[in-house]
Amino acid sequence: MSVTKKTQAIKRKEQLALKHARKVPRTKTKGPYTFKSAKIEAEIRGFKVAKDAKIHWNAQSSTTPSMRKLLMTNKSEPYLNNIMSGHNRPTPPTAKEIAATRRKQSETLRARGLRQTHWVEATAIKAVKRIIDPFDEFDFEVLPDGLNPDVAVRFKGADLYAGVQFKAREYGDWCNSYKISQADGDIGGQYETLIIITSAMKDLHTSGFKQSMIDFDFVPEVEVGELFLFGNATEFPNKTLSPYPRRESEDQYGHHRFVFGFDEEERLETMRNDFKRLIWEKSKWTRSQLWFSTGSGSPNPNLSTGHSAEVLNCKSLAEVVGFDNLRAPKVQNETVDVIWTVNNTQELRISLKTALVNHDEEDQGFKFELQKHPNAQHCDFVFAFYKNESGVRTHVSVINARRVYLEDVTTFNWSPTNNADVLFQRIALDDAEHAKEMLESMIDGIRGSCKL
Repeated sequence: MSVTKKTQAIKRKEQLALKHARKVPRTKTKGPYTFKSAKIEAEIRGFKVAKDAKIHWNAQSSTTPSMRKLLMTNKSEPYLNNIMSGHNRPTPPTAKEIAATRRKQSETLRARGLRQTHWVEATAIKAVKRIIDPFDEFDFEVLPDGLNPDVAVRFKGADLYAGVQFKAREYGDWCNSYKISQADGDIGGQYETLIIITSAMKDLHTSGFKQSMIDFDFVPEVEVGELFLFGNATEFPNKTLSPYPRRESEDQYGHHRFVFGFDEEERLETMRNDFKRLIWEKSKWTRSQLWFSTGSGSPNPNLSTGHSAEVLNCKSLAEVVGFDNLRAPKVQNETVDVIWTVNNTQELRISLKTALVNHDEEDQGFKFELQKHPNAQHCDFVFAFYKNESGVRTHVSVINARRVYLEDVTTFNWSPTNNADVLFQRIALDDAEHAKEMLESMIDGIRGSCKL
């Protein structure tokens, strides 16, 4: 991707233009500011000045009037200069304005190649494994998308795993924000129990790596520019992990950071030893806990409602086909959620969905939303799970993915009069052994009628 970088002069010009657009000229008062004139100008601009603001104003008598603070009814204290310049506004931004700001930030990050993308994360996991585990002492297992940890790591042959959260960006001469904060590692934070590894890779968007990822589960080799390793997010030296390029070997990140071509090799050995120690100390979870345990005291304390539903769907599938027969794809957040190895011979790529009651249908219909589904061509089947009022998964329908993931389709619907076979051929989950036999039989039938 070719991106034209803005010069500081252009950025400054844009900032001044935005500031000028918010500025309201002073028209009602003249001369040096007094409390009375400052109050008038603030209220013209929509600010609500507190009744006791004059006492607060007079207490700042040693300060230039334009640099004094005005006390507002909401207890905020903006500088008069910021009120007059338009830098401060009287009301908080609307939901529409917040959404527009986030959209603009997202577009900027995407244009510069700085946005967290799951294919970048997949390349980072592979590259970090190669660097931090040169003697292949550990098992790295990518976990399903949406869980708090991205990877389960254990010593070869061990029973318990440590959870690791990966963050990845492109390497460059700029401030790299990894979108993770100290608070994430606090008690109750989403990464409370997790080791944190972040990495910045070189030439991600100029070397055709993304274009080479055509085949399912293929992850290219990339070159790492720098690595960060923390036992917990609370170890960050600042509230967020947003490092500037390393200029001195003993900056605030110290041995938590290694920059290739800058730091001595001994520092990388120190990081490898620290990683080994952390895996030893934090190996406390079974594979099943990392996949399915949620809530306080688990490796997944903070999951979204949607991801919590996916966990329950996956757990129900594991109870039927056997947990050891399931694995996650190497690239997260794509159409394929989980891979089922059938009879140790063939892998089936599955998208997991929850069947929702379709209130638009008069005859007991169901549906699920499709949303974005990148690389849907790699998906074999959609498993739609039905739930009762308690959230227990009771049945599942097996649907050919080619039937679901069509261009410009946002929902898939079925009922007794529409895609009726999906409803009538659903499989009960109360008997796991029988359900597995039915799943395999139905899959064979679908494959027989339509080659995958």
